Amino acid sequence: MLESHNSNAKGHFEDVDLIQFHKKIAKEAGIHDWKSADHNITWNAEQIANAKQLILNRDQKHVQWGWKDPRLCLFLDDWLSQLKSATIIVVYRNARDVALSLQKREIKNYLARFNITPSKNMTKVFQKMLFFRFTKYEELWSAYNKKILNGISEKEDVIYIAQEKMERDLENLYSILLGQGFKLYQQNEKFVDNSLFTQINKKQGTSETKSIYEQFENRRIAEISGL
Repeated sequence: MLESHNSNAKGHFEDVDLIQFHKKIAKEAGIHDWKSADHNITWNAEQIANAKQLILNRDQKHVQWGWKDPRLCLFLDDWLSQLKSATIIVVYRNARDVALSLQKREIKNYLARFNITPSKNMTKVFQKMLFFRFTKYEELWSAYNKKILNGISEKEDVIYIAQEKMERDLENLYSILLGQGFKLYQQNEKFVDNSLFTQINKKQGTSETKSIYEQFENRRIAEISGL
């Protein structure tokens, strides 16, 4: 799994092999591996074969397995065409929170090159200087989440979790997964630490991001009502 980082204290819980697979596809297509979503990449025969091998390796080692990686949003159709069965868990988050988090991460990573740990005031100064990056990340959020909505519009095994309601939604998640036959370890209620979230922002941003967020909320509410 991808190790922890200064921007993610508890770790990313992301499968390194699958991350590298996604990065390789992006590199071969001549795009940044996650900061651009304005493209529709179709896997070639070699990439499909590699994906099948990744699935086979995990099927042979595990009765049940799963993974997370933000780049999955870009390749949902390709993965779902190769997986015989899959339950999709969508964790959605306020667009402005995501943009703010990515902006702060960019500032921290840049200053870390010079062994500088920014204070809150220093971070705020850089945020004002890099206001255009905030807008870029908000647009990126829209592009990624539209790909999610389009990719799973006709899928049945989809579970929706709102980040700001994650502590409460985890109980629903466990109930749904247990009902689908998954064998799970005892729920760790202390794992979610809201203090690590960048911010819980009540403002939804643009009309587009608000509309997208509401679509996720409506699906989540419908799912909970059906339990």
